[in-house]
Amino acid sequence: MRLGIEPEPGNVVRDARVAAQLLDELGDDAPIGIVLDPANLLSPETVSRQSEILAEAVDLLGASVISVQAKDVVASGYSAAGAGLVDYPGLFRQLARLAAVPVIVQDAQEGDAARVREDLLRWYDEAFPVGE
Repeated sequence: MRLGIEPEPGNVVRDARVAAQLLDELGDDAPIGIVLDPANLLSPETVSRQSEILAEAVDLLGASVISVQAKDVVASGYSAAGAGLVDYPGLFRQLARLAAVPVIVQDAQEGDAARVREDLLRWYDEAFPVGE
């Protein structure tokens, strides 16, 4: 069994750096994994630096990531993936450095489900074009 820790501004483990510090303090044998929600690491004010912020998160937490959440950043907070500011093809390129993990859709209404699924598949394909 593993305990999933999700870095989130409202949590004690508020960002990737604090999560990395926690993992380091607990040691390699601690049954802890990271639930990486890229939108939790961004805000409308920092989204212009998302490539840098998400690369740092993957660098610091990569081997410990056990799942990824898909939602989006909007001025009022969060929304379904594709309705905001997250660069999903860029995110998938960063995530390619990790072992495959489940992607969990969050903050989506029932009416968003089909669109979000199609968008996630398209963004994945954009990040990894066939033949490259």
